Amino acid sequence: DKRTIPNACFADCLGYHENQRELGSCNGEDPCDSSPCPSGKKCVPYRHVCLSEDGNAVSNCPQYTCETVLTCEGSLIGPVCDKNNNQHSGLCEILFTKEEIDYKGYCQLDCFASRRSSVCGVNGETYASRCHADEVGVAVDYIG
Repeated sequence: DKRTIPNACFADCLGYHENQRELGSCNGEDPCDSSPCPSGKKCVPYRHVCLSEDGNAVSNCPQYTCETVLTCEGSLIGPVCDKNNNQHSGLCEILFTKEEIDYKGYCQLDCFASRRSSVCGVNGETYASRCHADEVGVAVDYIG
């Protein structure tokens, strides 16, 4: 059985080992490229950490959500920031603007594309900004 944990630090605190968790797709890959959603739904990247209860590899850990375009039924709640640094109330709202999601969370000036600098997470991955690392629950080790 799988459980979603907010980030790898929580997983460590809960006693999960490296072989019991999967961080999902790398930030450079788009989980919606394969068009995984059924007709009438829009694929929106939703990156999170998935864990197994029994120590086996996680086989089903979708890093996206399928949003109903007309009603936004079952839409994930919470702010998202688009590539132009405009804040939206949630994933559903951004679908109607045809903007591209930059990261989940409140827009922050230092994370806007023209002003941000890449950061290295404690997991060794490089992120476009501190906001992108925060989005997937990874602490920043250093800038650059």
